[in-house]
Amino acid sequence: MGNTQHSYRVSKDGSFPTGRGRFVLLVCISVIALGFGVAVQGYLYLSRKIPSVEKLKNYELRAASQVFADNGDLIGEFYTQRRYVVPIQEKPQALQDACWAMGGEEHIKASLFRSLSRTKPKARNQIIQKVEAALLWNRIDKTLTKERVLCLYMNEVYLGNGAFGVEAAARTYFGKNVKDLTIAECATIVSLADDPYHFSPIRKPQAALERRNHVLQRMWKNGKIAQAEYDKARHEEPVLVEKTNRHREKAADFLQHVREYIENKYGAEVVYQGGLSVYTTFDLASTETVQEAMPLPTFYIRRIVDKRGRVLEENRSVDK
Repeated sequence: MGNTQHSYRVSKDGSFPTGRGRFVLLVCISVIALGFGVAVQGYLYLSRKIPSVEKLKNYELRAASQVFADNGDLIGEFYTQRRYVVPIQEKPQALQDACWAMGGEEHIKASLFRSLSRTKPKARNQIIQKVEAALLWNRIDKTLTKERVLCLYMNEVYLGNGAFGVEAAARTYFGKNVKDLTIAECATIVSLADDPYHFSPIRKPQAALERRNHVLQRMWKNGKIAQAEYDKARHEEPVLVEKTNRHREKAADFLQHVREYIENKYGAEVVYQGGLSVYTTFDLASTETVQEAMPLPTFYIRRIVDKRGRVLEENRSVDK
């Protein structure tokens, strides 16, 4: 039998294939280079889609705008998500400790990531979503401090019954500001984060109580509360408040004028997401007495303050 004819030859020094072997090798190199180029372009494209480092550092939470009467009573709100942004200093230490006790830093980052990504899973782009997730997670990890992550999480997280963030939850369930919560109430609010429906103190009081006590136990075991605090908190009876704004109907016409004025001047996004505080001369007492007898008088916006505390304007009339 004759010698088999090979489709390629090796050079005399054995360093590089020739003929068909060289062609195959060049094709492989080209494919790898092309694939690398596509991967780089894909990485750059997805990097631009997720929040930038600068945006993460200055991330703006959507917050409800509030309108107050002359005596300081809240008479109305405008929002797409009922959220009140409060700094970390106004959140009780027990609330912060409960958050760390229930999942630690990685759990909180994961929850914050879900809020920031706002992606809806689709079978056809699961790989892309996983890449986006990894990129965003890495960016959060490198950009935000532990304190900033916790602050964003507590202001962003949905806690059921239309409440976004811990301040809205404190008002919704207990009728008070978050800074005034007891240890047991802090544990109740934190327990809602994983499943706002099944641990709702309104819909599922027994499940909510058991979950609250589980959070308290974790806090105690982690050394965040003393034995006496733990015993007192787990025996505390929940006092829920179904709080409604009794002034809103009285001020409905005035609120409509305020909303239209602000929306025309600053835009709908500012009205419903900007977290404005609008202080007015609206007199609840006189409105009650004259509402049916005669047209209401002219009221004024004393000042409009944005969520950073900057005064946008003062002494603006709102004709009714």
